[in-house]
Amino acid sequence: MAQGEHARRGAISRRRVIMGAGAALAAGLAGAASLGSTAQAAESGKSMTENTAKPIIVLVHGAWADGSGWGRVISSLEDDGYTVVAPAVGLGSLSADIAATRKFVADLAAPALLVGHSYGGAVISGAASGLANAVGLVYLAGFALDEGESLFGLVNQFGQQYGPAFAGQFFRPDGAFDNPQTLVYLDRANFGAGFVQDIDAERAAVLAATQRPIAVGAFGEPLQIAPAWRTLRSWYQVSTQDRVIQPEAERWMAKRIGAETIEIECSHASPIARPRAVARLIKRAARAS
Repeated sequence: MAQGEHARRGAISRRRVIMGAGAALAAGLAGAASLGSTAQAAESGKSMTENTAKPIIVLVHGAWADGSGWGRVISSLEDDGYTVVAPAVGLGSLSADIAATRKFVADLAAPALLVGHSYGGAVISGAASGLANAVGLVYLAGFALDEGESLFGLVNQFGQQYGPAFAGQFFRPDGAFDNPQTLVYLDRANFGAGFVQDIDAERAAVLAATQRPIAVGAFGEPLQIAPAWRTLRSWYQVSTQDRVIQPEAERWMAKRIGAETIEIECSHASPIARPRAVARLIKRAARAS
């Protein structure tokens, strides 16, 4: 392919792959699958299923974020010829998020590498379980749940083992914690300090203003399926300056799942703070998958 044509297609693709916040998860994911494949077929004359030389990279965001946080990671991956999709996650129910992501990946009908940041790690653990076209998992400071575990359960366990996470003091629920529909935000004034302390204050303020909250129900719901990391090759990126999940807890999860592990000196939001390093890990996993 000519370099100019590759750049043109890359620019078009980048405008379409990033999912914004606000749509319901099922509609957003289904719509993304339809839009992404239709648009790409129209532009290149072939479907995503015909491009099997490299796996499609599926980027699954976590709480207090949306698909736009993957922007620089996407650019780096697409510059190397990868097809990338970044679906919106509902953040209201772990089982619903898993089901919708699973359908999204299955509908790609091509080999797919699933990448999950933070809560997105819990999602890909369930979504890829037994999925024929899932070829590997990449956890970015992510929750690698086992069957029967919940985020609340692991958070409490990690708190007892390693002390409370710094960001916990900035949780701002809009209701009671015993209500599954209560939405949990991060305090805007301290969003940068708790979530992504290694970027400039102006960018952190924008992220704080656009954050997507997670429901208490998603925090408390256990994984109801054998996790995909039991059968798929996995990679794990530890954020050594993480203030949401303790770095020692991330190392513990990485070791438990037998992941190939790297450490990056960065905040919890590694795709935003260190996109090039994150993209390098994803490319390494894609080549090995």
